[in-house]
Amino acid sequence: MHELISRRELSWASRDNSDRWAQSRPTVPLITDDFVTCLRRGNWRRALYRFGITFANVMIYVAMFLVIVFGVSYAIPPGLPFSSIIVNHRDLPTYDFASFMASGQAAARGQNPFLVYPLTFMLQVDPHTWEAAPNLNPPLSVLAFQPVADFPLYTAFRAWHLFSFLLFLTSVTLLVRAFPGFVNFRRLLWVFALAGLWGTLQLGQIYIAILLALTAAFLFLHNRNQIVAGILIGLVVAIKPNFLVWPGLLLLGGYVTPAMVAGTTTLVLSAIPAVIYGPQVYLQWYQASAHVYWVQAESNASLISFAARLGVGPVGAMLSALLLVALAALVWRLRPGAEDLSGIAIVASLLTSPITWVGYTVLLLPVFFGRPWSLSWRIVAGLLIVPFPVVLIALGPLLGHEVGFGSYWMVCLVATLGLLVSDVCSRYPAIAPRPLQSGLAKQTKAVLRSPD
Repeated sequence: MHELISRRELSWASRDNSDRWAQSRPTVPLITDDFVTCLRRGNWRRALYRFGITFANVMIYVAMFLVIVFGVSYAIPPGLPFSSIIVNHRDLPTYDFASFMASGQAAARGQNPFLVYPLTFMLQVDPHTWEAAPNLNPPLSVLAFQPVADFPLYTAFRAWHLFSFLLFLTSVTLLVRAFPGFVNFRRLLWVFALAGLWGTLQLGQIYIAILLALTAAFLFLHNRNQIVAGILIGLVVAIKPNFLVWPGLLLLGGYVTPAMVAGTTTLVLSAIPAVIYGPQVYLQWYQASAHVYWVQAESNASLISFAARLGVGPVGAMLSALLLVALAALVWRLRPGAEDLSGIAIVASLLTSPITWVGYTVLLLPVFFGRPWSLSWRIVAGLLIVPFPVVLIALGPLLGHEVGFGSYWMVCLVATLGLLVSDVCSRYPAIAPRPLQSGLAKQTKAVLRSPD
């Protein structure tokens, strides 16, 4: 028990190190400072090095700015500021949002909300085949769209688009206030260049609403408010059941309160649709989810989907199960801090889910934002901002259907999980046998070791 308490205190203590790290990190001098000084002193090698560093940083800023402009160009629908999409009003693409509205309309009329209706989004998977994309979110999602189901589709789509972006700004603001030591211009550009952000906005998906709840839960754990964190985690699980991994790992890691509160919240929220629509709504949802093409879709980034595309579907399920067992054993043995554990749980939830689209990667935002970035973290962060259309055009023909261009984001998720596990293994075993004061010094050193 003493060891467990010490580890928790160490994990909470690390949250105060971001400001100290920010004050101690080296900054890259401007060309007018160090570069000119080196030229005056005749140190040409040093001058060229400084010029190269500055030029590389400028190119990074330019590249991220162009990625943001490109995201705006294909994600913002006509009728909203900065939109560059020109279509006939009757042909405004509403993608997954149309399926959500169709689900809400069906529920309002007492029909099955998970069937295919005229409003349901249809995706062309090849020149001769169209696949329906009905609402596959749990019945709780139907309650959110039923009240607005009779609104004009295009008006509701634009309103949801704006609302989602405001939710994203709220999430970023919360992270900026919680981790001021990690805030700089480059990281903020990266936040708005995320491929998952623009993919979510383009489709009218609900991932940014989930991001706000997930970010708030992450920060409440950061601030030791475990009850509110548990409620928010329960909300996330009720909307996306694959995140059940999160409270499960919290329980194994010794965080009983948020895990139990999350489980209770999930049960309560999941019971509401059964009371309103009847228990059969869950059978209808299961039947719609059990027979879908999308598990094998090329853009799916989960381990299960990757194995299914290769024709060895059961192997993907076994790999996912083995991964979860291995992570459970790791958490049980090392008892990492709440933030490290939550990061592992979030990434593992995405990897082992049957369906993981590019938009899901926006949920990695709190995992990346609240930590210093070593070179490895910077590389993975850079991979996460490559736009979806670029990956589709560049890797789609190269990888084919069997591998699928969604494997690109699967590699990003695997790399992120590897970095998180590596950080946990390098930090916690080293401080386990030490007293609190010595362990705190050791962990502080680990937190300060990687400037951004």
